[in-house]
Amino acid sequence: MQVKKKIILSILLAIIAGLYSINYFRNVHTISTSGDIAFHFARVKGLSSIFSGPINFTTFNHYGSGVNYFYPYLTFFPAVIFYWISNNLIVSYILYVWLLNVCTIMLMFHYGLKFLKRIDAAFIFSCLYTFYGYRTIDIYHRSAIAEAIALTVIPIVMYYAYALIYEKKPCAIWNGNSFFDKF
Repeated sequence: MQVKKKIILSILLAIIAGLYSINYFRNVHTISTSGDIAFHFARVKGLSSIFSGPINFTTFNHYGSGVNYFYPYLTFFPAVIFYWISNNLIVSYILYVWLLNVCTIMLMFHYGLKFLKRIDAAFIFSCLYTFYGYRTIDIYHRSAIAEAIALTVIPIVMYYAYALIYEKKPCAIWNGNSFFDKF
């Protein structure tokens, strides 16, 4: 694919993901009261002080919750960066969900192209996968961000498992998994 077509397609995918994100965030008041959002807001607040130690003493009534041992903070850290910039939990959450949608649609296009070998099929796959019902409910109704992150990574793992098992291609997926386990 030519560089110009790649750039145009990437911009188009980012716009589609952005429109998908904006559509659900029209009413900001419903964001703060749905699903696990209070937990994830507390994670953002706690991770904003992560450099003082891995135990979060700034939220959960100063209890000292080690939630980041079970939820890796590397994948959630962009929300903290958005919080540092905006100093607003809701804005940081909205920007993080937008970034997650953009990353998902771009990655699904890239790996869809590897699987399907056709640009139009990869485009349709990336849109369908990014906007399918379970992922939509996870993000916008349940606020289950960890599950949405996992759903972003699953097709990548499946591709490399397929390449390793059936095509006998050496893959670095195991190093990547061990990297995310550390965080």
